Amino acid sequence: MAVNFWGTVFSTHLAVPHPLKTKGKIVVIASIFGWYPFSKIKHLQCKQKAALISFFETLRAELGSSIGITIVTPGAIKTKVSQAMGLLQLVSAESVERCAKAIVKCASGGDMYLIEPSWDRVLFPLKVFQLSLGTLPTAGFLVCKLRLHSHLPSSSLNRSMLIIFQEII
Repeated sequence: MAVNFWGTVFSTHLAVPHPLKTKGKIVVIASIFGWYPFSKIKHLQCKQKAALISFFETLRAELGSSIGITIVTPGAIKTKVSQAMGLLQLVSAESVERCAKAIVKCASGGDMYLIEPSWDRVLFPLKVFQLSLGTLPTAGFLVCKLRLHSHLPSSSLNRSMLIIFQEII
């Protein structure tokens, strides 16, 4: 908690005056684990990243339109660390370059959030409706099935998400 949360909070506190003067932006790199309550996987990181997301949502509310804040919650990204942990054998991952381009595009466009890789966005309704992956095996199956079809245009993927989660709920 000391580094992941407090290190970011303290450095942001010191940095805020500069973007206030320059109409700058803050880009926060949290984690997909901050959105979802995974109890057996990385539970400490889930708590830290959820706290980080909540802090910056609150800061955004306090500052209003004075500073743009983009909260990035990356999922599986192809890095040396993810390869060493064996994560790339479990899930589809996105390249670092593609993720970086998406971050720059979203931050410069004033987006409030970015979930990257894009196919992880199908999980967001679980957070919105406070559903848990552990209690919804059907949702987990359907999400995995959608990941296989990640070549679909985003509008098709969004419609598919809506239909799936309407059926589950």
